[in-house]
Amino acid sequence: MDLKATLDDKSAFNRAISMCFRGLAVIMSSPMTQINPFPAARKFKNEVSESIRFLRETGRRCIEERLRAMEKQEEVPNDILTHILKEIDQFKGDGQFDMEGLVDEFLTFFIAGQETSANLLSFTLLELGHHPEIMHRLKTEVEAVLGDKEYLEYTDISQLTYMMQVFKEVLRLWPPAVGTSRELSCDVTVKGYKVPKGSIVVVNTYVMARMEEYFHDPLQFDPDRFKASDDKSQYAYFPFSLGRHNCIGQQFALIEARLLLARLLHKFNFDLVPGQAHEILDEVTLKPMGRCRNYLRLVE
Repeated sequence: MDLKATLDDKSAFNRAISMCFRGLAVIMSSPMTQINPFPAARKFKNEVSESIRFLRETGRRCIEERLRAMEKQEEVPNDILTHILKEIDQFKGDGQFDMEGLVDEFLTFFIAGQETSANLLSFTLLELGHHPEIMHRLKTEVEAVLGDKEYLEYTDISQLTYMMQVFKEVLRLWPPAVGTSRELSCDVTVKGYKVPKGSIVVVNTYVMARMEEYFHDPLQFDPDRFKASDDKSQYAYFPFSLGRHNCIGQQFALIEARLLLARLLHKFNFDLVPGQAHEILDEVTLKPMGRCRNYLRLVE
C-alpha cells in the first residue's frame, strides 16, 4: 500500500498515528485526563478521537476494496491482508464475519508491525553512529553476504549472524516495547513479599536488561555478549515478551529488520549528525528523541 507516508512527515496518516500513540501515553500516565473538563483537555481528546476514526476508516476502506477485488477475481497482492481475508471468507455466511474486529486486526498489523520495526532500526543506526568499529564489522559482513547482488534471498538472511547480535543488543538497551503484564495464576513470594493470586504484575525488560545481576557492564553497547555460545537468562531479556502470549510478529520483525538494514548498508554509508545523544521519546513505544538523523552517501 502506498499512502505517501514516507515522503511526507506531515501526512494525515502519520499525524493520526502519532496522535493515537500520544493519546494512549497520556491516558496511561494521567488517567484523569479522560474526565478533565477544561478546554485544552477536551481539544486533545477530540483530536485523538478524530485520529482513531480516520485510521479505522482508512483500514475499513482498504479491507472493503480488497474484498471487492477478490470477489471479482481480480489480481490482488500476496500479502498478510489477502491471507486473512481468504481465511475469514468461509465465515461470511454464518454471522461470524465481524468487520470491526477485522479492522482491529488490520490496524494492529499495519501500525504495530511498522512502528516497532522502525524504532528498532532507528536505535540501531544511532548506536552504529556512536560505534564506528561495530558499523565497520557489520558492513563487512553485509558485503560478504550480498557481494554484487541487488537483493537478498531468504537463505542469505540466516548468514547475517553478527547483524542478529547487533539487533539483540539494541533490543536489550532500547526495546520499542519496554515490558508486559501478566495475571498471577497462584500466590508468589518475591524477596519476602507475598503477591496474591490474581494480581496483575508488570515486568520491565528495559530495567532488567540494565541490571548488573544479569548483564556484565550493562550500559556498554556490546553485540558480542549475544554470541551463540553465551548462556543468557531468558527471564531477564524479553523484548518480545515470553510464553504463549509473546509477540506474534517476532520472527517476521527480525527478518524484516535484517533485510532492510542489509540493503541500506549495502547501498549507503551512514554518518550520524553530530550532537545526538541517547535521549528517548516515550509514547507507548520508545523511539530516539532526535529521530536518528544521518548524512547519507552512496557506497562507491
